[in-house]
Amino acid sequence: MGSPRVRVEPVSLIPGRTDYQYAAYYSLGCLLAYAKVHENGALREAFDFGQITPTPAHEASAALASGPEDPRIFLISSYVWNHVDNMGFARELKRRQPRALVVLGGPHVPRLQKPCEEFFGQHPFVDVAVRQEGERTLADLLSTVHGSGVEPQELTRVDLSAVEGLTYRRNGHLVRTPDRPRAKDLEAYPSPYTTGEFDHWLADKPIIPLETNRGCPYGSTFCDWGSATLSKLRPMTLERVRA
Repeated sequence: MGSPRVRVEPVSLIPGRTDYQYAAYYSLGCLLAYAKVHENGALREAFDFGQITPTPAHEASAALASGPEDPRIFLISSYVWNHVDNMGFARELKRRQPRALVVLGGPHVPRLQKPCEEFFGQHPFVDVAVRQEGERTLADLLSTVHGSGVEPQELTRVDLSAVEGLTYRRNGHLVRTPDRPRAKDLEAYPSPYTTGEFDHWLADKPIIPLETNRGCPYGSTFCDWGSATLSKLRPMTLERVRA
């Protein structure tokens, strides 16, 4: 009998008094939709992917207390509006499950080396930070975890130095891997709407975010999508958007 599949748990918290639209479910959906088709679905054989279900942040602690405690990989996507709640969850998670691997991405993650080092110093419960786009980075991370052959209890010890676009903790030190080039062909990434990532709860919702392009040629200092500024636009096809 082979080793049990490691659970990959996407964390989609609804912050404060906002509604489900602020739960970063779309970005998490993009990550899982691609991971499931990467290398013809090889990762689906190695990992058990959880569902993406927006959950009020104040219910997160109870969910942790009642959920399984086997070592898992938790995926968190932070924006300016949900970061505080996400970090509260990650802190509680590490207290309850110190062997869990906490992977953080999103525009709130600092890209430059010094700010990123300061960020890790302020958030000792974050194990891995993903810089820029995350689809291929997450797929490579999971492939590396699977190929390492480590037991689920040793997830935080996996050597991720060959995965581009990461800053992570290893043996008490921070490791920063080279930046990952931006994707030129966004059609390689399936839409989480058309792959059914949200079908179990989305049907009755009146508003959903749609992505038509990535990048931004402007440099507005007030933009909460600041990590994408001063970069070339990468459009998606209208057929994809309509679908």
